[in-house]
Amino acid sequence: MIVLKEQDIYRGYKNKRYADKAIEFLTKRHLLPLTGFSSLSNLVGHLMGDGTLSKDKFVGDFRFYGSKEKLEYIKNIVFNIFEIYPKSFIKRKGGFVLRYNNCIVSRFLNLIGVPRGNKVTTSFGVPLWIKEGNRNIKKAFLVAISDDELSSPRIDKRGNLEPLRLKFNKTENLLLIGIQFLEDIRRLFITLGINCSSVKLNNDKYLNLNNQINRSIYFNISAKRENILKFKEKVGFGAERDKMDKLYFVLNDH
Repeated sequence: MIVLKEQDIYRGYKNKRYADKAIEFLTKRHLLPLTGFSSLSNLVGHLMGDGTLSKDKFVGDFRFYGSKEKLEYIKNIVFNIFEIYPKSFIKRKGGFVLRYNNCIVSRFLNLIGVPRGNKVTTSFGVPLWIKEGNRNIKKAFLVAISDDELSSPRIDKRGNLEPLRLKFNKTENLLLIGIQFLEDIRRLFITLGINCSSVKLNNDKYLNLNNQINRSIYFNISAKRENILKFKEKVGFGAERDKMDKLYFVLNDH
């Protein structure tokens, strides 16, 4: 599947000179014409998870948040695809921040499906090239989403495996779009043979900073041992060492 062509780049720029510069940059890195591949799918997954792309298309800022190990992994992916270095890689309370500033890459990421700005208040879905991609493309996306957003493996007070939960927040006016987004992710898991519950809406409501009502949408990956084993074998966690260790622990304990 052709994801992006030169004419798509031209449509994104008013000034042809800047479009030519972007095309030269992307062509040099074998990204035009673009066909989907797994490391790019993984990067998109991280930006739809804990990452963020600036809401302003004239600003090249995009960032990733999380553990140092995960961000080192993402930094290598970004360099292997785009041959660019981060603007900063700093520690902050609760983790680390990996920040880039490149307008060409930022626009490119937006064109292939990465949403801009606050994902809670933005309409977006799983890009078609990932949904219809090969098994490796689907897996790479799910690994990133699992690293960023899937709950850590746990054993409950009764000694049973807890379901793995994938949860996202959306404003009330975007609930249907949010439900479809999670349904798309759920279907990707099912395609790989992993059983999941239906997508559900949490009854709790809370106000965000803009006085909009937010709701949580989620689904669970079945806690049956054979299903968690399938998750480990077919998807698993990629760069979140803590989650990987917990996954091995709960499976070895059962």
